Amino acid sequence: MTDDGLRLRFQRDDDGTGELHASVRSQGFSGHGSAWIGAAQLEHFASALAAYPLTEEARKGLAGGYWRNDRLEQVHVGLSAYPFDSAGHIGVRVLVATPVGPSDRPLSQHVTEVELQTTYHELESFSREAPGAAGGGTGGGPPAGGRAELTLFRARRAGGRRYHPPS
Repeated sequence: MTDDGLRLRFQRDDDGTGELHASVRSQGFSGHGSAWIGAAQLEHFASALAAYPLTEEARKGLAGGYWRNDRLEQVHVGLSAYPFDSAGHIGVRVLVATPVGPSDRPLSQHVTEVELQTTYHELESFSREAPGAAGGGTGGGPPAGGRAELTLFRARRAGGRRYHPPS
C-alpha cells in the first residue's frame, strides 16, 4: 500500500470560516499548506464533487490564500477535479504553497503541485463526509476551534511535479 494521497484537516472557527490544512504526497513529492476558507465554500466544493459527470464547479475548484482587492493574489491551497479520459478516471489537482509576506523574497516560496488519480466513488465518499467536517450536515461538525480530518484520496497511481514560480 502506498502513502500517496491527500489528507485534509479543517479547523473551524466560530465565524463560519476555518483553516483548511492540506497535506499531499505523490511519487516522492510532498507538501503541506493551509488557507482560511468559508465552511460553506468547503461544503459547496464537496457537493460539486458528488456530481456525475463532474460539473464546472468541481473543475473550477476550491482555493484559498492571500487576497487583495477581491482577487486571490497568492494561492496557498488549491484543489480541483476533472475527468481526464473517457474511461471515467478522475484527476484531482492539488497545489499547496507557503505564504510569502511583503518582506519575503518571492523565490523563497515553497510550492508543491501534483495530480492524483481517483474515482467517482472516492469523490462521492468525500462529499458525504465533508459537510460534517465543515460544520454542516447532521453531525454539526467540530465545535469552534475543533478539528475534523478527512482522507480525500488514497492514490493508487499518481503523477507529480515540483513547481518553482518564475522570478
